[in-house]
Amino acid sequence: MEEFALLGIAAAIVGFVTAGLKIRFDRFFSLILLVMLVGVQVKDAVNMTLWVILSGSAYVLYSNMKELSAMPKEQLAKRILAILALAGVFSYIGSYIYSIVAPAVLVLALSALALLYGLRLIFIHFSVAEMNHQGNAAFEKFCAIFGPSISGLSMGFIGTSLKPLKIPFAVRIGKLPMKKVYAGNVMTAFIAALLAIIWHSTLFQQGQFAQELIYGMAFFAVAHIAYELTMLKFREEWRNSFQVAIGIILAIVSVRLALFAL
Repeated sequence: MEEFALLGIAAAIVGFVTAGLKIRFDRFFSLILLVMLVGVQVKDAVNMTLWVILSGSAYVLYSNMKELSAMPKEQLAKRILAILALAGVFSYIGSYIYSIVAPAVLVLALSALALLYGLRLIFIHFSVAEMNHQGNAAFEKFCAIFGPSISGLSMGFIGTSLKPLKIPFAVRIGKLPMKKVYAGNVMTAFIAALLAIIWHSTLFQQGQFAQELIYGMAFFAVAHIAYELTMLKFREEWRNSFQVAIGIILAIVSVRLALFAL
């Protein structure tokens, strides 16, 4: 009973934090809280987080179905096939690495990501001009290959699409428009999470499929409700300060995780 209560508390915290940061699908915080608050073994936490990300990205895709259906069908089909191919190969590689490494290696990887995500939240804040770049055709083609590849690898290995790092890279360095980058990341996260779940549960027989499905979906449901409730009251002028505060907390958490792994 205590485990269910902790899962509910963790999910509510994730919903609150991601509302403050406007994160709707790649809820990396789920993985951290499952390990540090609930006490779930890191490999099981990765599998549960994959369901959280799959559910979140499916919801965002469904919410934007009108925009997706407006895209040229041939262009959309090519994009989906490219993501399937690249994320399929690299999520398999990531899943294989996940299946053979010790849990301590995953915790250290989680620690490193917490630090990187924290630094990103502290130091990178997008201006209105950056949100509306016109794009760069050559860089867009590069991201179309690099994005699904790195997300697939990371999703299979540690259960995150690396969205908090990929978006600043594409927008700030590549000068790509935020809306287009975000849409590509949602599709990639959905496909990569689905494939990673398939690889983990079938080829590498990692985890308990039914239990992780139920826990992951329930976690998403509670986090989503907390997200929507928080969004009703969270003021826009609070976001930058909140982002910095969460970034500092993540940097501290990364140290705790590293010590835990060692």
